[in-house]
Amino acid sequence: MRARGWAVVSAAIAVTTVTTAGAWQVGSADASRAKVTVVGSGTATATSAKGGDADRPHGADRPSPRVTPDRPVPVPTSPPAMDDRIPAAGRTIYLTFDDGPDPRWTPQVLRLLKQYGAHATFFEVGVHATEHPSLVRQVRQAGHRIGNHSWDHSDLTKLGPTALSSQLDRTATALGQPLRCVRPPYGAVNKTVTNAIHSRHQHVALWDVDTRDWSKPGANAIAQQAISGAHPGAVILMHDGGGDRSQSIAALATVLRNLHSRGYQLKSLPTC
Repeated sequence: MRARGWAVVSAAIAVTTVTTAGAWQVGSADASRAKVTVVGSGTATATSAKGGDADRPHGADRPSPRVTPDRPVPVPTSPPAMDDRIPAAGRTIYLTFDDGPDPRWTPQVLRLLKQYGAHATFFEVGVHATEHPSLVRQVRQAGHRIGNHSWDHSDLTKLGPTALSSQLDRTATALGQPLRCVRPPYGAVNKTVTNAIHSRHQHVALWDVDTRDWSKPGANAIAQQAISGAHPGAVILMHDGGGDRSQSIAALATVLRNLHSRGYQLKSLPTC
């Protein structure tokens, strides 16, 4: 693929389509099984609501801020090869947090990660990044990586080309630095979405361990999902925004303590 140049998307990249139904509503819990592309070693099945995302529409209680980029959307100056897989890296696990930044929950996540010397990847929503730019800076200054999670948590597979581009580019501008990865909301991807992301020289970054913290099953249940699913190269999905994340915060302390005691290194996704 390198011989063809970074702009050519390999036909060998597998794209999995997630089917979602209905609106993203408060307390919704779609028990359908969502097929996700594992960025480590193939394909896995994860049970999730709308592919493992949060439980309420972003900005449902207030109008979304309108941002018109006044500068070019930042893109990497050295585009990566368009292979979304993550190379094996020994006893390494990748914690990821979706739907932030949130002024109540994101700082608590950052404090816990710092306590255990852990790094993570935060997939942030453009609306929230615009509202809380200082939190975006705090995440970066703490040594974590940031990915694009769309402007307002729309299902990108249901959008036309103009709307899809807007979701990706407005968020990239709000996040302020060249981004190398995108996590489509609900894990919903198809060829159009994948091509749009790859054309921006960015990776699709999904997960293979869904803690189901969006369903608020209790801190112990969330922690158990992460701990039981942990394996070298695992990408664990949690949330630092999109609703009440008190259970996620309580579970994270247990998860970090357990994985640290088992000798795992917790790092940011190398493709981001």
